[in-house]
Amino acid sequence: YDLYISVKFMIKNYSNLSKQGHDLQGQFANALKQVDAIELYNETAIKVHVAGVGGTISTAYEQLRNAAEYTEEHLLLQRTIRRFYKRNLSFFDKKANYENLGEELIIELTQSGYLQNNSVPKSCINEINNLVETYHGLYWQMHSHRVPADKASGWVLDTLSVSSEIVFNKSEAIKTEVFAEFARVHYRETFKNKYAGKVENYDTALVAAVYKALLKSDQATVRTVLMQQNTKGFSSIKEFINFQKHVDEVYDAKSTEQLVRLINKNGAPLRVLKRLMDESPEVISRLRERDAFLNSYQAQTDKEYQVISKKINRGILKSVAFLFITKVLIGLAIEIPYDYYIVGAIVWFPLVVNLLFPPLYMASLKFSMKLPSGPNTSELKKYVDDLFFETDGPRYNLVARTKSQDSTLLNFMYTAMFLFVFTFVTLRLATWGFSWVHIVIFFLFLSTASFLGFRLSRLISELEMVTTNQGSFAVIRDFLYTPFILVGRWMSDKYSRVNIIALILDMAIELPLKTFLRLLRQWTQFLNDKKDNL
Repeated sequence: YDLYISVKFMIKNYSNLSKQGHDLQGQFANALKQVDAIELYNETAIKVHVAGVGGTISTAYEQLRNAAEYTEEHLLLQRTIRRFYKRNLSFFDKKANYENLGEELIIELTQSGYLQNNSVPKSCINEINNLVETYHGLYWQMHSHRVPADKASGWVLDTLSVSSEIVFNKSEAIKTEVFAEFARVHYRETFKNKYAGKVENYDTALVAAVYKALLKSDQATVRTVLMQQNTKGFSSIKEFINFQKHVDEVYDAKSTEQLVRLINKNGAPLRVLKRLMDESPEVISRLRERDAFLNSYQAQTDKEYQVISKKINRGILKSVAFLFITKVLIGLAIEIPYDYYIVGAIVWFPLVVNLLFPPLYMASLKFSMKLPSGPNTSELKKYVDDLFFETDGPRYNLVARTKSQDSTLLNFMYTAMFLFVFTFVTLRLATWGFSWVHIVIFFLFLSTASFLGFRLSRLISELEMVTTNQGSFAVIRDFLYTPFILVGRWMSDKYSRVNIIALILDMAIELPLKTFLRLLRQWTQFLNDKKDNL
């Protein structure tokens, strides 16, 4: 009897893995071996030491610059590397020498706080220098084939910045590649009846969609990933150019965006899995232990809910501070001078309303956001249980958004909602003594606050398999503020394309600051050499 119980326990806990479970376990085990080899090498390798001169100033500037960067937090290092190359690479001098650029990059990133001092092997210097030589040469080959300079330099900076970041984070890049490939194969199998053969460039579009939806990668990352996957290489520079154009077309294609939306809607289980792979890789190594894996997965899910809650709180605080500070600056620069010029005195009521209402509205959004709960956690567990183990029950089903009917009546009602909300608010503000300048500023900040709040609410939906009932307040809020959300999104898109503040910082502060710090390092090194010769 005891033997029977033991065998039954083993059968229960060591369940048959599905093919996808076998594939992930094997690929991740190989990835961990590579990671162990890299970490062993890093422990014994000679490291780059960076003197502390200028580090405080450089770190402080990066904090300021990142506040103006319209991007995901995990992309900040890549964007910083890109700015470095944009300052230091010449797209006018074909014979420029960049043999020391790898070391300069490591020094700058260390002083800015992105890399720990004495943590980067000196071998990385040669890796970076080789990348620079390769891609700078490719630029001039494209230039000779009359590719526009801005287009060719953009392609080069994309791939060079991402490839350089990978040099510093090889272990993370290896694990991310395994996850992304697993996700691609999973969704390719899942979508095959609906999209395979019907979407142009389906395989490429699916890779781009996985990286955009699950990893929140930008176009530079997708470009580099697709180049790395092109193992056969390029037979000519013309083939290389056509490949870059192809990546641009696929990345912006409507079919790719359609896949992004579908993966976003069904991506919650794999997002939790990615975090589990990052934080508890040993769980994937013992994937066959079904109960242990599902318990770990549930614990990770609960942890993600708390992480999202903290992110929302931080996001609201940052948004309130951003709205308040920006409003004060606009008030000083536009509203107060306008009031003095037109009225002869400050019109306090519009000034105070425009100052306080958007931040207070932003702060109130916390009360309308509800985190997922037990039913959602159960649905996530069922999804990965069906995904990784051979079960007798029905397999997971995709959550598809029900497409609304595109009718003349609905379009008319949608337009009427816009007109009603904007007209009502405009007339109400006018009766309170708002001038057209005050009204425009009110719409500007309310739209910005609405879109910022909408982006924060998307953090919740990224972990949802069961839609959370956000309550009657949220329904009313969505009706009233949807026009402002769309206007805010339009403004945000324009701002991200032409970030005036970032451009000013790059030209007025970063360029002279980084140049001065480099000269200061060289002068300090010169003095130290003189001392050594005494």
